[in-house]
Amino acid sequence: MDRVKMIEVIAAVTSSQVKTESDSGISERKVELLAAAADFFADRLLTRKQQKHLRFLIEFTAKPMRGPISLDMLAGQSGLFGFRPPRRFEMTVSSAVGMRAALDAVAVETVYIAQVVSQRLQIFSKSRKIDGLSETAFKARWLGKHAIFIDALPHADRAWVTEANVTSKQLVDEFLAWSSGRIRSVPRQRAKGDKIELYRVRPTKIAMPAPSQIWSEKEEEIMMVPSISGAESLWSEPSHTKVLPQNFSPDIVPTVFAPIDSPQMAEFTIYVEVPSLGVTRRLNSRALHGKLIDLFERGLIARESVRAATRLADDRRRQIR
Repeated sequence: MDRVKMIEVIAAVTSSQVKTESDSGISERKVELLAAAADFFADRLLTRKQQKHLRFLIEFTAKPMRGPISLDMLAGQSGLFGFRPPRRFEMTVSSAVGMRAALDAVAVETVYIAQVVSQRLQIFSKSRKIDGLSETAFKARWLGKHAIFIDALPHADRAWVTEANVTSKQLVDEFLAWSSGRIRSVPRQRAKGDKIELYRVRPTKIAMPAPSQIWSEKEEEIMMVPSISGAESLWSEPSHTKVLPQNFSPDIVPTVFAPIDSPQMAEFTIYVEVPSLGVTRRLNSRALHGKLIDLFERGLIARESVRAATRLADDRRRQIR
């Protein structure tokens, strides 16, 4: 029996546009990647039985806009047989700032769906009076505790938001590693109070599109070029964020990550030009070696490439002395 699809990803176009890549700014490859990621997130967060009764429509656009799932859609209702969680959700996600950001946005919203479906989070409307005037606002009950009006709680203090932000980053990293073949399975995480349940994903072969059709040049350069300190990338997120570079190939994933010793050479500094950013970055040999090892351990370059790059940098350093 065919599995009922919970998630549908559509490329957004206006009524005056023809649905082509040049018009919408969204290629079929990017839609395929986003759909595969969304399915992965759903499988990690929801059971097959839960997914069977849910529908999640994702509108994908290249325009710089943000359209998360509304509180109306996340709100449930009290019925004869108790609280009824919502079942239909819609969001708009943009690739304007890169595919990683698009994946993060979908992951966050999928966590919210899992929270309300499992009733870790219950959102419902409630009437209240302010200055003698009646209005309807949303209340939230987290982990069965006392319900509070959402707008009375600062965004940073909302536990369900913190959980979604943390879990979404884990899910995106897992998807990138799993879909590229760097990991074969992801472990189950049982719900323990402050931890949301994550299910084991069944092994599935994904026909990943070529990275050059997904990641922008700027995304690749940002992830490949360390900053002056060598500790963080130019990305707005922490350095643990990983994006597959355009030259990624599963064939070069080493089976055993044997350590590579630091090069026996004098400490030096080189300058790396980043044309698209119009800047030159300073990089010392220790930071260069650390970055190369990081790429090697993630299976993105071969062992000999690490040594060759180090030797080349040292040769250039000797030439300009």
